[in-house]
Amino acid sequence: MRGSLLALALLILATAALSEVRIDPRLDYLLRLRQEGQSAPQGPPAQDLPDPTVPGRLDALAPRLAAEEKFAGSVRFTAAPGAEEIEALRALGVEFYDFGRGAAGSRTVYPAEIPFDALPEVARHGGVAAVECSWRPGAPPPLARSRPQVEADLAWQVEDAYGEPLSGEGVLVCDLDTGVLYYHPAFFKLDGNSYNWIDVDGNGALSTGDVVDLDRNGLPGANERLRYHEAAGTSGYGNATGYDPNFDFLYNDANNSGGRNYGPPAYGELSPCYGEVYFLTDDANSNNASSRG
Repeated sequence: MRGSLLALALLILATAALSEVRIDPRLDYLLRLRQEGQSAPQGPPAQDLPDPTVPGRLDALAPRLAAEEKFAGSVRFTAAPGAEEIEALRALGVEFYDFGRGAAGSRTVYPAEIPFDALPEVARHGGVAAVECSWRPGAPPPLARSRPQVEADLAWQVEDAYGEPLSGEGVLVCDLDTGVLYYHPAFFKLDGNSYNWIDVDGNGALSTGDVVDLDRNGLPGANERLRYHEAAGTSGYGNATGYDPNFDFLYNDANNSGGRNYGPPAYGELSPCYGEVYFLTDDANSNNASSRG
């Protein structure tokens, strides 16, 4: 009795270990085709099969794939495989892609040609987490769905002045790309730390000599100079001379050079804040200007 229980426990453990390996549902479908003599089974495919083309069947390539000895796919390992694991699978007939430097892969995923008959043994290999297929079942062309949704068929029935259907021929479509200043304050939100503006000269507006209270001591510091520069090409949109928080750049001139130039000679993605720090204005009184009160 004890021996039977032990055997049953080992069987359960072995089954559980095998069930942890994920077999691509497309492979299940191809295996069904092989078992049925490479003829498509009747009825709709299983619900978990991807991209059915027509209700009740997958694309016509499936029977031909199922008739092959091997399928193109990939083996996903639980961890980066060593040479012994690769060789153990090669002994089962798995052909890994090799460009003179050993099996090619990306740490845990290795593309391979895998024999259908070896699939159970491959799945039982202790280091294998999943076996997948590279076949992508055909799907209806996107226009078959999007064309009626956008009513393109109706547009094609419209005729031009010469009685010909509108085709778009001879119409120039262009895109004017002026570039993007991706660090412009307009692309950011007021969701960081807040600092007070100190109106050093007391004129009620941002001017030379004013500072941003970075250390929050209420006193102007040598490295706390606050400046702005005009956003180029915005005068036609209402940006007058003087700081306008809707358009202009507000920054901490930490080295007091009169321009935003502190940092590496060519600061970029790896440089904090792309040079001297930019700020957004919290226009609390909604007067569209830097002011007191």
